[in-house]
This record gives sequence, structure tokens and C-alpha cells, in this order.
Amino acid sequence: MKMLKKETEQRQAIEMLCTDMLVPQEHLLRQTMRDAEVNVAYRWFLGYIMSQNLPHFATISYAFGHRFTAEVIEGVFHWILEEVARAGYLSPEVVFVDGTHIKANANLKKRAKKEIPVAAKRYQEQMDAEIEADRAAHGKKHLKKKNDDDDDTPSAHSKQKTVTESMTDPDSGVFQKGEHRKCFAYEAHTVCDRRGYVLETEVTPGNVHDSVAFDTVFERLVEHCPEAQVITADAGYKTPWICKQVFDSGRIPSLPYKRPMTKNGNLPWYEYVYDEYYDCILCSQS
Repeated sequence: MKMLKKETEQRQAIEMLCTDMLVPQEHLLRQTMRDAEVNVAYRWFLGYIMSQNLPHFATISYAFGHRFTAEVIEGVFHWILEEVARAGYLSPEVVFVDGTHIKANANLKKRAKKEIPVAAKRYQEQMDAEIEADRAAHGKKHLKKKNDDDDDTPSAHSKQKTVTESMTDPDSGVFQKGEHRKCFAYEAHTVCDRRGYVLETEVTPGNVHDSVAFDTVFERLVEHCPEAQVITADAGYKTPWICKQVFDSGRIPSLPYKRPMTKNGNLPWYEYVYDEYYDCILCSQS
């Protein structure tokens, strides 16, 4: 009976530790176990006295890899949010979106160049369909694409680009922004309410832009928190596709002012004039 009781206590302790350590990185697991050995708060939470031995690090790591999958951890996360909402603490009407970089445990010198296919924009098909519908409504011809005549020409999906990949942690990406030191890192794109409760999160490599990761985070937010009405974000999320996506869902984007950006050699936006009679855009140099 004592052996059975001891195994049950260790199993409960493992489950509590795994629930507490939501980021399954080996160095974080090891550090947490070192802290738990001497930290009274950990032992009090787990129900261990100072003279009792905690489960071995390898046991926690095995439980993370086999029992506590991403689906289980996500289920625990949403269960906690439901309990917080039931208690009346959540305020998801106005939400805030931002990304924070997390430095990876990888040496920047151990890297290699790699060719990967260029991913197509998620909104490309929808934008092409709307362009074709608008051209048909105005009696214009079908828009000819680059690859309609030459089947041997590689499409956008088969184009390649060169990226820097870590030999230690291939899932990370090179991160360099402002005064930050160049390193391999991850980016945690997080949505929280006005009281600071995290509603959704998405972890991507550090070289993925905030506006690219917004689609996944926004879809999860709409699914789990449909009562969100105002989406607040910084200028990095101010793109036409994000604004359209938020407006189409019946919500309001709250974004800061951003000066119009023009490519070198192109005319600025104020050089174009909209003709209401002919429903077209006029260029000052045409």
C-alpha cells in the first residue's frame, strides 16, 4: 500500500509539474527541477516536504513527450480560461495583439544555408477571385497570368529562397530587430484582454513577421472568444489584408497611424486621383 501511495503521489506531482511548465524545452525542464529541489513554493504546491525526493528530470521529460501532447496542454489552457471567465474576470471585448521574441538555446555560429520553397500568400486566391469578379462586372477580359502560356515556367509555389537554419535547433529562425542582438529565436504572438489574461498564442520561428502569424491567431480568437469586438495592435499589423479580415468578421481594428510606404521609383499615393464617373484611377503622368 505504501508503494502504491508513493507511486500515486509521484504521478500527481509529475502532472502538476508538466502543467506548470508549458514550454517543453529541455533546458527549461532541467532548470525548473533544480528550482523545485530547493524552492519551498514548488514543494508546497506539489505536496512534498523538504525531506522527500522529487521525481527525476527524465520522468518529467518522458511525460512531456508521450502523455502531455500539444492537444492536452491546449485543452488545459482553454479549461483554465473557461474557469476564469466563469468567475467573471475576463474582459475580451477589447483585445491586444503583439509578438515577443524568445531566444533559442542555439549558437549563432552553428548555422547553414538552406533552400526552401516560397510559401504563397494565404489571401492570394481570394484576391485573384475578387479581381476577376470586378473585371467581369466592368466588362473586361480575363486577366492573363504569367504561367498561362508556358507550363515549363516554375510557379510561385516552386520558387526557392535561401534561409539561415540553425544546426542545433532547426525550428528556430534568425531574429534581428532594432537594437536587439542578432540571434536564433522564436516569436510568441499573443492575444490578451485588458486585464492581462492571455486568450490565444502562436509560436513561430523568429524570422516570421507579425502580420504573417496574425491569421492563425485571429482564427483561433474568433473561434474561442467570439465576443471580441475591437482588435488592438501595433503598426506591424497594419496591412490591407489584416484590416479587411477584421472588418469582414464584423469587428473593428484599432491600429496606429502609419505613413504610406512607396517603393523606390514609384509615384506616391497622392499622385493618383479617383475618377467617380468612369470608376477608375487616374495617374498624373499618363
